[in-house]
Amino acid sequence: MGFLSFLPLIQLLANVGLTVAGQYGAVPANSANLATSLENALTPLWTALGNKSATSTDIMAALGASIGVLTALKNQTGLDPTVLAKVNEYLSATQAALAAGVTASQGFNATNYTPVTPIA
Repeated sequence: MGFLSFLPLIQLLANVGLTVAGQYGAVPANSANLATSLENALTPLWTALGNKSATSTDIMAALGASIGVLTALKNQTGLDPTVLAKVNEYLSATQAALAAGVTASQGFNATNYTPVTPIA
């Protein structure tokens, strides 16, 4: 049995623990929301890695999970403007990488290229 077989139990225990801790003020109120958002973003990555899929699939899953994590962080209230700017920067770069990966997976497309103009 691998790690993935215990993942639902671990997620359930973490969610219950954060909910209870939040009710008693042990953790900030938005921690449970952040944890749930991160869980939703990372679960597809863990599943892809556990299924021993192709490397390109793992990379796309990692980029998708990164976008989910960065989006969850971006949606947190009270984030320092400097941190928010960095999160936005990383989010844009990750989205561009994901788009480039999708384009690359489609193979060669001659319309993306133009003939080189000879130097006179």
